[in-house]
Amino acid sequence: MNDWHVCLWYDHQKPAEAKKRMKWSKKPEQDVYIVGPSRRRDDTAAFGHQFVTFLRNAGVTLTQIDRNTFEARKTEEEHPTSA
Repeated sequence: MNDWHVCLWYDHQKPAEAKKRMKWSKKPEQDVYIVGPSRRRDDTAAFGHQFVTFLRNAGVTLTQIDRNTFEARKTEEEHPTSA
């Protein structure tokens, strides 16, 4: 159907918001953004990899999970667990 999308999921770190979403959301602790228009699969994959390059150039450390899935983890410096 040529309606592939590039999506960005992120943990919003808002427990109260997650609690409100628990009844209808599979991942209430996350928000999702669609980046760019829907396109054919090959065009979307190319755009998605350009987006990954953009994020990496901006300093985001990404780990490739599979061909078209990347993950960024928060570091201890960003969210320390002890005071």
